[in-house]
Amino acid sequence: DYSFLPETYVKSFIKNYAITLGLDGDELVDSYAQKQEEKKRHSLEYEEVKIETRVSSSKQKAIEWALGLGTVVLLISLILVYFQFKSQTNAPPAEPLQNFLKKENALAELGMQEVSFSTEWSWRTIS
Repeated sequence: DYSFLPETYVKSFIKNYAITLGLDGDELVDSYAQKQEEKKRHSLEYEEVKIETRVSSSKQKAIEWALGLGTVVLLISLILVYFQFKSQTNAPPAEPLQNFLKKENALAELGMQEVSFSTEWSWRTIS
């Protein structure tokens, strides 16, 4: 591992050491340079993967936030529907028929008559 030395010193050392051993120094320096290029290429690919991972993790966080918010909204909606339904089921019962007849008799005593027409809308005429 020569990463702590400048590349010029490393190449010079390899060349001189190869000559000392009786080997071709230029060939060993070229071999060293090729290995360094492969390492650089590999580290660049690693950096690209790392950047993609960061992007995907930010997308992942956005998805988690959206799901969390959706869950909260859904729970609140369900609670509101529950209380709305509960209040409708606890509504007072319809007016008994006896009270209706008493009202009709009261109108008759006053000389009035009630006429009702009901479809989707309701009209009442008291005369």
